[in-house]
Amino acid sequence: MHNMKTLKDIALARKARKGPAEAVTKDGAYWLPVSVNINVAGGDGIGQSDASRNTYLNIRHYRSGELGGYIEQTTWHQNTGSSTLRTSCSAALGVTNHEDLLIVLRKAEFDTDHDMNIEVEVSDRGIARLLKEIPELPAAPKAPDEQ
Repeated sequence: MHNMKTLKDIALARKARKGPAEAVTKDGAYWLPVSVNINVAGGDGIGQSDASRNTYLNIRHYRSGELGGYIEQTTWHQNTGSSTLRTSCSAALGVTNHEDLLIVLRKAEFDTDHDMNIEVEVSDRGIARLLKEIPELPAAPKAPDEQ
């Protein structure tokens, strides 16, 4: 029988709210019980190369007890500096397996100021990191003909 814990249940069970908070926002202090790099792309950010880009799935556990799911893409280039795109991904909190988590992540988009959205990309290495860093989630539900 599959473990039916949600990603929210797993984040709560990790009891990550210890030590100094990761950061303090207008919503309050938070810790990161789940933070997985789901895509590394671009260049090294030096000279004529493309900016380096890292995309993370972050589950924030606020001091208040609330949880929030976010996808954050950090970009860096020596000529333009750092920037971060962030989008809410609260649907990730309700998933019960990696297959459903990938579906949620691949539906997500970053809003930009240029009247266009950027799709969230999950690399093969990102999938491997999700499986490794969130082992409490089963890979997938039973196949339809196995039920």
